[in-house]
Amino acid sequence: MITDRFHLGFDAEFDRSADATRAKAFERVALSIAVLAVSLIAIGPVSLTWWAVSVVGEALLWRSTNPGFMLKQPGPARALRLVASTVASCAWVVCALLMWNAGTPVSGLMAIALLAAIGLYIIASCHETPIHMLAAGVPPALGLLALPFFMSAEFGDRILLGLSMALLVAFGISSATRSYLNHVRLMETRSRLEEQTRSAEAANRAKSEFLANMSHEIRTPLNGVLAISEALSRTELSTHQHSMLDLVSSSGGVLQQLLSDLLDIARIESAQMELHEVPFDLRQAVLDVALLLGPLAKDKSLDFILDLDPGIEGSVLGDTVRFKQVLTNLIANAIKFTAEGHVRVTGRRDPSGIPDRYLFTVVDTGVGFDTATATRLFARFEQADGSITRRFGGSGLGLSICKQLAELMQGEVSCESEPGRGSTFSFSLPLTPHQPEEVAVVVPAPLTSKLRVLVADDHPTNRKVIELILSQTPAELVLVENGAQAVAAVSDQPFDAILMDMQMPVMDGLTATQAIRRLESERDMARTLIIMLTANVLPEHIEQALAAGADQHIGKPFSAVELLGALSGLSPDAAARAAAAA
Repeated sequence: MITDRFHLGFDAEFDRSADATRAKAFERVALSIAVLAVSLIAIGPVSLTWWAVSVVGEALLWRSTNPGFMLKQPGPARALRLVASTVASCAWVVCALLMWNAGTPVSGLMAIALLAAIGLYIIASCHETPIHMLAAGVPPALGLLALPFFMSAEFGDRILLGLSMALLVAFGISSATRSYLNHVRLMETRSRLEEQTRSAEAANRAKSEFLANMSHEIRTPLNGVLAISEALSRTELSTHQHSMLDLVSSSGGVLQQLLSDLLDIARIESAQMELHEVPFDLRQAVLDVALLLGPLAKDKSLDFILDLDPGIEGSVLGDTVRFKQVLTNLIANAIKFTAEGHVRVTGRRDPSGIPDRYLFTVVDTGVGFDTATATRLFARFEQADGSITRRFGGSGLGLSICKQLAELMQGEVSCESEPGRGSTFSFSLPLTPHQPEEVAVVVPAPLTSKLRVLVADDHPTNRKVIELILSQTPAELVLVENGAQAVAAVSDQPFDAILMDMQMPVMDGLTATQAIRRLESERDMARTLIIMLTANVLPEHIEQALAAGADQHIGKPFSAVELLGALSGLSPDAAARAAAAA
């Protein structure tokens, strides 16, 4: 209903148009000077009267739209602006009436044109609030209706002119009403869009929080499955037991990869995926991927061919993790969908001639696919057909992630294939050359000393996993279940390292880490190595851990190699130094 939408607008809505009114002040003054020049010719020096009133109105408008005045005294500022708008409008009406009274046909036409122009300007500039349109629009409307009374003519002619002016005013009122209602509809649409945007952002935050929580909850038991499987693999087992253990480990690895893919998709969707450019050796990065996946091809009796052009060498700047992720996914897919024959990986400078752009291709002799499939292959959860999923497994997320990661790196992924004749996937991207600095290689000391390690984790499975891994070393473990207990333990005795979970009851790992760093500072204690060992693995979690004072972040599930590698930097006499400092 119109009545439901109509309100005078003597409120913040009126204030929102103040900036536009103030911005057009010089335009209005310049226009008034031009009209003054014409009116001086048409009606003489009396024109200075209306122009003086116009200048007063503009001065009041300038004062009423002053941001400081509006902020301190919004009510008086609005009232003054309405008065100023009325004064300025009346000044223009006086000018039109003076022209009308000049009595010439030309001056009469000028008067009508001026009043009509004033009305159009007011409709265009003041339609956002009815009270502003009324204050500025009533004077020119009354001026038009008053013209017949200032006319020396027959009564019938004056009646006809009056009707004409009434129609012109009615048209103006109709146009002003439509402009106002259109503005109201626009504001309602804007309000709905803003509400929908807020709802979408809230839903996106809820999804991110859900994924983060699910990641934590899934990674915690998965850490136990993979770590215990790894520990079991180092014991004496029968061939049958080894095969069953391999199945458990591979299934856990697939689950871990699927979890990582889902998190990647969520981060790309919410624009939270950030690239981290670091210098890396391009040839070595490709070799690392080949060394990782070569055994998979060998297990399937496939020929795995790596053909790198001499141009694939030297240090470049790029996101080495994401580069390897894309290349690993493409090669792993080729191996998965190839039953016999070969998988060939080539790398060279991009033949397009664009400087510092590289092209990598993965060619296989696998199942292939048709053109129709190629157009949808990079969509999420897509594979060539349902039988592909049944035969080879997979979630259909890998290629979608590859495409989006490649685009983030200003590159692209494409494919060519024929059913039964294999496929060719191409990955091109720009990589800036980098001059590497000579860095001394530091070989970490092996874990041979009896280190004292504090483990803070509320989940018994995680504590057991750490016990199993560190049982290979002479480390002495102290186990606690929350951050408060960890702080109390550090307060009572020195440790060489602290393995801290992030999400724990009573006191979380971030708060506990901050408390430990404060305690070390207050007591002048040696800095203890704190490793955040957590299922919270998103980039913001890593930043939070390091900001709280942790030295490293290791995500769950982790391997024995990762954990032992993180602790291997502690020197054999670390415990003695910590004890002396205490």
